[in-house]
Amino acid sequence: MQPPKRSIVKRHYQAAQSAGKARLVKRPWLLPFTGAVLGLILVAGIALTQADNPDLRPSDSHVVFIYSEGARQTVTSKAQTVGELVSRLNLNLSPQDVVEPSSDTPIVEDNFRINIYRARPVTVIDGGVKMVTLTAQKSPRMVAAQAGLTVHSEDIAKFEQGSVSENIIGEKVVVARATPILLNLYGAQLTAYTQAKTVAGLLAEKNIKLNDGESVLPDPNTPIAPQMQIFVLREGAKVETVEEVIPIPVQTVEDKSLSLGATAVRQTGSVGRKVVTYIVFEDLSRPRQLIQEVIVQSAVPKILAVGAARFSDTLESWLYKLRMCESHGNYQANTGNGYYGAYQFSASTWNSLHTEYANAHLAPPSVQDRAVITNTLRSSGGLATQHPGCYKKLGLSKFPPSNN
Repeated sequence: MQPPKRSIVKRHYQAAQSAGKARLVKRPWLLPFTGAVLGLILVAGIALTQADNPDLRPSDSHVVFIYSEGARQTVTSKAQTVGELVSRLNLNLSPQDVVEPSSDTPIVEDNFRINIYRARPVTVIDGGVKMVTLTAQKSPRMVAAQAGLTVHSEDIAKFEQGSVSENIIGEKVVVARATPILLNLYGAQLTAYTQAKTVAGLLAEKNIKLNDGESVLPDPNTPIAPQMQIFVLREGAKVETVEEVIPIPVQTVEDKSLSLGATAVRQTGSVGRKVVTYIVFEDLSRPRQLIQEVIVQSAVPKILAVGAARFSDTLESWLYKLRMCESHGNYQANTGNGYYGAYQFSASTWNSLHTEYANAHLAPPSVQDRAVITNTLRSSGGLATQHPGCYKKLGLSKFPPSNN
């Protein structure tokens, strides 16, 4: 007769229990070792599954995602700013790489994102000029600017793919320059830039709409050319171009071999010519408006030697007191009262002295000094009639003292 199954199982259990106790007696370290292994496995599992749990991290650390070249790196850091974190990591940044946001941006939350744009070589083409720059910029205008180009708002810059045929590997930025033109808008002269091909295209590009009676010159179908002059005119106005004379300029050189204020012409000079453009209004009460001047022939200056030998102290004192009384000694005086220079000559008196200068305040001091002496001596009343106010106020002699 077979023993019951329950009895057999019980005997096996008791035998295994006895054997286990015997092993523990022989190897007392086995139980703590097994517990340690199980504990390590448990801790590792928690670390892997709960790494982003804020309850299991220090309160001043944050999870940061770093994106670079399509890959994401996750770090936990106590860094306070983007710059501090980037400096701690081995990111192999070059000076041309761009990090966003800026280095002084604080890291104040979890799942903070940092983007790193790696610099790459880009060929920039500006007309016939080709250059290569190392850049991380994503805007074609910024790439062109980094290459040292000035890009106006009307210029177009765009990314294109290079080709073997043009010996360009990778990206290129092509800059299409706008054409500079001179736009006169109702009398206001402006320098503008345009991508338009015709005058009509320019008007559309700048949103200039011609109202009734307004006109544009040249014809709207005229092709745009660099520095082209374009007029937008209101009704009752037209453009007039005339040739005018450029007066002879005067250059003065001092000559100590000549008496002070005396002059001698060393070069006669000649007039020049210029083409001048005006806006002329049908309303004759409105003066014509100067738009542009083009010099056709430059004027040749007259070179005038002016004596630099000094006057006597007595004569110098007489001149000094007179000009201080008349203009506080200002040889360039032009207050708008009709009198000019240190001695306040009227235009008619000055012209009668034939000094080679258009007006007194334009002449050098020595010429004005000589002119007032000449004018006083040729008058029978001297200062009493030519400068009566200062004559009475200062008690000066009627005529200049002798230059001895």
